[in-house]
Amino acid sequence: KPPPSHPHATALAALHRCLRGPIAVLRAIISTSSEVFHATRAATAAPSAQPVGVNTASHPILIVGLGNPGSGYSQTRHNVGSLVLENLAATSAVFSPWSRSCGSLVSHGSLGGRDVLLARPQSFMNLSGRAVRTILQEQQLEPQRVLVLHDDLDLAPGRLKLKLGGSSGGHRGIAS
Repeated sequence: KPPPSHPHATALAALHRCLRGPIAVLRAIISTSSEVFHATRAATAAPSAQPVGVNTASHPILIVGLGNPGSGYSQTRHNVGSLVLENLAATSAVFSPWSRSCGSLVSHGSLGGRDVLLARPQSFMNLSGRAVRTILQEQQLEPQRVLVLHDDLDLAPGRLKLKLGGSSGGHRGIAS
């Protein structure tokens, strides 16, 4: 938690209050995203494009929390994605300790009965795409199985927006 004299103390205090209960929200998101993934895949894939014998339900959902490395960025609004995942893993007994893999800190667990892989890329946000692509390849995941948590300066602290696909909206971490 930032000291009261921190220049963004009010906004960060609101952010920390929002991070206290992310598990229920993420359970709902994961449940919904899994249904959306299967519906999107069924609607867009040609019958011959479906790999025989591949059970995508057994693959985890990847949740990526964007942020920037280093103590100078650790408590900034720009690191909200990474902070949410850090808080989730710290307050939940269902996730493994963080380990280094594919240029990220990763933790395995489950939410809502689904296998989940949390990833916090350790590169600067606008270079995080490389780490995410490496995880996708290593885990044999399709991009539709990825949820990305990131800041959005157009939203007030504590507000959440869910978006399926579309442009990066100028966010360099998403564009990467």
